[in-house]
Amino acid sequence: MQLPGSKMNRVKNAPRVGLATFTNTFLLTLPTIFITRSSQSSFLTDMGGLCSRLDTEMTIVRRSVADLVCVIQEKDAVLAHMIESLGQSNSTEVSKLQLKKISRHIVPSKARSKSTSCKDVESKHLSKFIAMLQDQQANTQTFIEEKSPKWRENYTLFWQDTSLSTWLTFTSIGQLSRCIDNCEDEEILNSMRRRIFLVMFFFIKEKIKNRIQILIKKLPKGATYQSLAISIIVNSTCESHVTQDERLRITEKTNRRMRMGERYAQLRDDMLLKLGRLPTALIEKCTQNEYNMIREYLITTPCSEAHSALVVDLKNAFLGADTIEDAQLDTIIESGELRLDQLHAERPRMLDMSSKNVLLNFTGQDSPIDGRMELESSKEQSEGNAYQTEAIEENIAIMAEVCRLESALGAHCFKGMDASYRRSQEKDTRVLRFTNAVRLHAACREGEDFKLEVWLSRPIGLISQTMMTSVEGLIDILGDFLFRAMKSSICWKEHERDGIQDLTSVFNLSFEDGKDDNDCRLQVKLGYEMGLKFFQNVYP
Repeated sequence: MQLPGSKMNRVKNAPRVGLATFTNTFLLTLPTIFITRSSQSSFLTDMGGLCSRLDTEMTIVRRSVADLVCVIQEKDAVLAHMIESLGQSNSTEVSKLQLKKISRHIVPSKARSKSTSCKDVESKHLSKFIAMLQDQQANTQTFIEEKSPKWRENYTLFWQDTSLSTWLTFTSIGQLSRCIDNCEDEEILNSMRRRIFLVMFFFIKEKIKNRIQILIKKLPKGATYQSLAISIIVNSTCESHVTQDERLRITEKTNRRMRMGERYAQLRDDMLLKLGRLPTALIEKCTQNEYNMIREYLITTPCSEAHSALVVDLKNAFLGADTIEDAQLDTIIESGELRLDQLHAERPRMLDMSSKNVLLNFTGQDSPIDGRMELESSKEQSEGNAYQTEAIEENIAIMAEVCRLESALGAHCFKGMDASYRRSQEKDTRVLRFTNAVRLHAACREGEDFKLEVWLSRPIGLISQTMMTSVEGLIDILGDFLFRAMKSSICWKEHERDGIQDLTSVFNLSFEDGKDDNDCRLQVKLGYEMGLKFFQNVYP
């Protein structure tokens, strides 16, 4: 029988082997697996009609499959290809396998559902941002159009009571920090000032850091160019004779401001005005993925060259930001009393890093990239530090960012870490954003295992001991990510190959009486790639 239509010519001579089996399997299974997705995609409405046309005749089956492929092709090319392959198969086993693939594609796994859930949350944040931006857009635009001619004539009208300085000095950096304090309310002009202040604050830190890189080729262990620059800025903002706790608080506040300034610095200059009195939390306290979505959206909005030029002029009027000379930076660097013994509390940041450079930094070798982590030796510990008094070996990443840990550690380990005595000591000393209760030992060489250490509260540790007798228990303790990371380690694979039942060298819980109020210490080996991923996600 000749099949009509050019689309069918390619299959007119297809053999009839396994036709009945194929048809029955296809008829019974395909409508069932597609019904889950019918509410999600409008094109699936036609699928029931198409499937009902399938009959035992090969020609009708082939025609229906081809029609189905044509309908789906525009919406989901991968799914269309799977169905087309199924229609061309004459093997019962192959058909069953292909149907399973189609089912998995249509009905997402738990992992895919979680991923979709995260994307939904991020999309909701973007929608909220866009709605609030558009809601105040008209008022903001009117305000800018009314005030900008006056600001251009006299920059002091924008800065108001702020004293201007066209020369960057140690004192003017401190003044800039105080200006940010004075702009914390969300009145529209203060919100604009604050964003520009934060960008300048970040810009000055970057200039100081880059200058130090030129002046100092080899740093003491435990120091980074980033931490030295932060230390200089902290010195400029500290009053004389501040306490250790107060200095730590100022350092943490300075780091927060640098992160905020970094985000605003990645936006167009005109957006520093156009964001108006938008709540700061929408940009400053969102996740990195949410921020990336916001930034991508703002790139698509119309650009105002006039507003961008005005912002540049306003920055120059305050500190001559675009004309900072090396001599000014050298004077500032020499004015600051560097507190190398406190550098462990000042976290470096790095936007991107290759696995090779991560390993170089971990192993203490010279790297052209500014450190994204901190390496400390036992000689550089301060006895007065309430939350870290023991010696720390080299090649260990410390001070993990707490907000990033829950997804990496899993709920069980995160809860145990947060309840540990070590963590409570940090909270008592107002060290909230970072924790030394999670450490990552570097792989000695590329391809070898990492070792993760997590301090857990004693009760959680005892519960974990009772859970670790089965694979299911290990998954509950470690969570999905750490369990997969452990299974990818060389140590695990060797035990599995040799049939070794004792996993102590791969996964271990220990209680050390007299230390950390009897916290439990969890140690687990991680495969190289997963260890790098953990490091990059948790140690920003």
